[in-house]
Amino acid sequence: FNDKFNAFFNNPEEKIFKHEKVVRHLILYFLNKLDENIRKRIFIEYKEEPIGEETKSYIIIHKLNSFEEKQQKINQENNELISLIKREKGIKNIIEKIINSKKPIVGHNCFIDLLFIMSHFMDEIPKNFHTFKLKLKNEFSGGIYDTKYIYNSSKFNFAENKNETNIKNNIHLECLYTNLFEENKKLENDKKIIIEIPENEGFVNYLNEGEENKEKKFHQADYDSFTTGSSFIYLQNLLGEKTVKEYENKLNCYHGLYSCYDLNNLDKEEKFLNNTTDAYFLIFNEKIFENNEIKEKINEEIINSKYVKCKISSKEIGWSYIVFINSEDKNNYIQICGKYKDYFNIKTILE
Repeated sequence: FNDKFNAFFNNPEEKIFKHEKVVRHLILYFLNKLDENIRKRIFIEYKEEPIGEETKSYIIIHKLNSFEEKQQKINQENNELISLIKREKGIKNIIEKIINSKKPIVGHNCFIDLLFIMSHFMDEIPKNFHTFKLKLKNEFSGGIYDTKYIYNSSKFNFAENKNETNIKNNIHLECLYTNLFEENKKLENDKKIIIEIPENEGFVNYLNEGEENKEKKFHQADYDSFTTGSSFIYLQNLLGEKTVKEYENKLNCYHGLYSCYDLNNLDKEEKFLNNTTDAYFLIFNEKIFENNEIKEKINEEIINSKYVKCKISSKEIGWSYIVFINSEDKNNYIQICGKYKDYFNIKTILE
């Protein structure tokens, strides 16, 4: 898309560029990286065309002679200023306003969300982890709070349901919010937090908190935002604002070397990340499932062995693990792995 667009823009004969629309957030990413002078001279449309029983989506980019011509084209479509703002920056405009407000950012297990926001609407993600953490902290200078990490570090211990043993660091937002909502109800009236919701159409999705059908609302962006913010308010009230302040800029790290990514301590993770020759990726093949005895031996000697400093499962691509070992144990570990070479491949992270 990038190559085709550049060829189009630099060809004075071409005025319209039509491209079958790729994933919309990639288009957004591309447009936000454009030079300002280029962005002033393009006008973007999204079109859908029926083809048989299917519908194809296209992005159509018009190359104009000037910014004034672009404004005229926008005015023809919609005379309101908001249209111009949306076309120029879209969601990036909102992200910039949030950053400039210097207000605290609250999320639930929000590390990936912050990566997405940084890569699409702020800048490239720095390759150096130290620089990345420093940039994230400086950009969101009002502080970042992760309700999942605050809960993991708290006195509370809510099971996902009554029939399972709770794995504390795996709690989902709906479980956290529901239980904190109930904990708040138990407080004496003068200590309860009352979150008032306007009773009008715009807020109908948030009303009737006590009804069973509220589970259906979760995983809708607006309701997840509301319940995350509410969970943070409940945690502040139940634990104390001073205690919650201690968790500022600490982001939950699930299945990782640490319990959190600590933006306040910039060098904490560097010793592992700079020594990737001591990190190995183990990818098992189907043979591992044919022999339970071998599987148990591999589990004991390779995955949970005395040499492994930390392991991270990676179920997305089958039975595989990332393992970190001590430098001095490297040769012994590789030698033991060699006994089971028919059952898995082992590579360094660099490989």
